[in-house]
Formats: sequence, C-alpha cells, structure tokens
Amino acid sequence: MTYIREAPFNEADFPTLKLIKEDYGFIPNFFKAQTARPDLLDAEVQLVDATLIKEGALSRELKEYIFLVCSAANLSTYCVTAHCEIIRMLKIQGQSQSRLLSTICRQICRSLIRRFLTSA
Repeated sequence: MTYIREAPFNEADFPTLKLIKEDYGFIPNFFKAQTARPDLLDAEVQLVDATLIKEGALSRELKEYIFLVCSAANLSTYCVTAHCEIIRMLKIQGQSQSRLLSTICRQICRSLIRRFLTSA
C-alpha cells in the first residue's frame, strides 16, 4: 500500500504500466502512485530498462542482487520485498534470498555498531 492515495486509473490508458504488468505479472504500487505524471513514469521505466533489464557488463541476475543488497542496506522493506519477488518470478538461481538478506543484515549491524562505538 502506498502512502499517497491512488487515483483511479485505467491500465489501458497507460501503455507503460501494461508493459510492466506483462514483464512482472503485477504493477508495483511505486509505479501506480506516479500515474499523475505519465511523462515521468515513461522516463523512469526507460531508465530502469537501460540500467537493469538490458544486458551489459553485468548480468540481469547480478543487477537484481545488487538492487536487493542496496535496498536492504537502505532499510527499505518495500524495495527488499519487491526485488525478492522479482528474483523469485524471474526464477533466478543463486543464494537463497533469506541467506543473502541474513548476511547483509549482519554486515549492516556490524557497521552500525562499529560507528556507534567509534563515535562515543
């Protein structure tokens, strides 16, 4: 659920959202909340396509894991949930997400404790 009240919209009026739904099987609330500015929504989806979807020096799988790690490091439960779901839907093989998140959380906790102890 978004914190911004969703304005009712028809998916047929937003070809970009239709593409997202075809790719992922659902439309994340993050994109639904931006329907008031279709120009920005289109630009953002183009950016995501260029940086995440298209293969380049890094594979799509590695990029998804990087997004997942960054989301966890930023303590964004929404993004962690979204990227875990994307990884699951894309059937990306590798470390289990729970193991990966557990490792990330341990590293974040160590870093926060270290900062706390050195600032005291």
